Amino acid sequence: MSTPGDPRDPNRPPGPPPAAAAPQAGPPSAGQPAPGQGAPYPPPGAAYPAQGAPYPAQGYPYPPQGYPYPPQGYPYPPQGYSYPPQGYPHPPQGYPHPPQGYPHPPQGYPYPPQGYPPPQGQVAPAAPPRPTGHGFFAFLRLSLLRAVRLRIDPDEVLPSERAELERAGVTEPSFQAFLAWRRSILFAVATLLVPLIVLKAVEIFGDGDGGLPASVASTLQAIEAIPLAVEVGFCALAWWQLKRWTQWRRQRRTLAWGWLVFFLTPFVVYLYPLRSLTAELVGGASGPEAKAVALLLGIGFSLQAMMTLAPKAVSLIPGMVRAATVTKLLFPGSAAPGWLIVLGAPIYALFVYVVLIVPYQLTGSGYFAVAIVAIVAAEFLLGRGGYQLARPLTHDQAVAGIKRARRLYFVALGTAGVFMIVAMGQLIEQLDWKPLTVINLVATFVTNVWILTLITTDLLIAGLDRARGLSAGTTRLADEFERQLAAFIGQKTTAMAAVAPPPGTDAPP
Repeated sequence: MSTPGDPRDPNRPPGPPPAAAAPQAGPPSAGQPAPGQGAPYPPPGAAYPAQGAPYPAQGYPYPPQGYPYPPQGYPYPPQGYSYPPQGYPHPPQGYPHPPQGYPHPPQGYPYPPQGYPPPQGQVAPAAPPRPTGHGFFAFLRLSLLRAVRLRIDPDEVLPSERAELERAGVTEPSFQAFLAWRRSILFAVATLLVPLIVLKAVEIFGDGDGGLPASVASTLQAIEAIPLAVEVGFCALAWWQLKRWTQWRRQRRTLAWGWLVFFLTPFVVYLYPLRSLTAELVGGASGPEAKAVALLLGIGFSLQAMMTLAPKAVSLIPGMVRAATVTKLLFPGSAAPGWLIVLGAPIYALFVYVVLIVPYQLTGSGYFAVAIVAIVAAEFLLGRGGYQLARPLTHDQAVAGIKRARRLYFVALGTAGVFMIVAMGQLIEQLDWKPLTVINLVATFVTNVWILTLITTDLLIAGLDRARGLSAGTTRLADEFERQLAAFIGQKTTAMAAVAPPPGTDAPP
């Protein structure tokens, strides 16, 4: 029950409560504890202090849980006053917020309930986003989205990833983002290798002998099974290394050696002369017809070898170029990644031309010709963009340059992809390939590009670190190099290098 003028009275008119008489100094009444620090709070039935009356001194115990809060309009405790202990109920909705500068509740104190109005002039904070990446399929989806990108921002690192990295001693935000991006690529590759291995096993062992003698069919299966077994081993290595994703220095060496075996094994296996198997097929005959059959079988074996080796070989340069772009975004002040893009783009254009000219001549399809021209144009645009990146830049300049270069590059590459799909459809029809073969080719190419991006990025970062160590204390040699180079290109002095214009601007005539 409340007394007249009690500010807790729900029938009290709005506005500040009437001022109460200041308490008189003197000894406390009988049964009343002395006011001051440590004295108990008034019981729930007692009147609340009137507006303007001094608040209890700092350290004075707060009302017990369940004690009614002051009504709306009652002034907040002055700045510096200790907050209620954890568990004390919050003011009801509509109660005015503490004034600006008032200390925040201590850590662990419950926040105002949902719907409590924010202070005047401020916007209520947005609800925190729901955590993503928890669970196998959720993290697989997140990893696939990360894998198609060249980097992630530090604020995209999952809280669980950040906590694990901090436990491992990794506190630098950009390095945390790099390791989280790298972990996602490794997880995506390890996951995709599992169904890819199953599909390859079905393709190798599920078609029977194909009308070939048993000895020839078993020899071909053994040759194709060796790279498959190595692929199983690399998949197991990738899953094992996922547990050590925070230990970058140790993991990068292990993955590099494992990938080298995984990459080179098919090239070593196909050094076996498959043409020697034709002797049994022609039954030892040596006439013109037998030679023609042996020649056709040799062409068939060579096409089989090309279909196995081409996805690995063709993925080499794209993985290297992607890794150079990632490294440029990580270290925009380095010019080496840009030069790697400049050198890799024309080499890849020539390599793709040599690879695609074989199916083009087999089918005579003009779609292959258009695809080849589009890929060459895409690599030319990429090399031109890489030349703009082959100098020290700021982070914003590097991001803008990469976006500009990749925009036209993807337009040309998308055009090539459309015509390539049509051309491959004609090739499949003429050679009577199965859809499973095409799926294996595409999946092998994608997984190899992703793992090459990871491996080559590690190698480039390690190479930049080694170059930094080798270049320490070589200022005199660098000056001598600049003087020698100036003599070749006709510059009078190298002193202008110290006042060179900033990146992105033209030098004066």
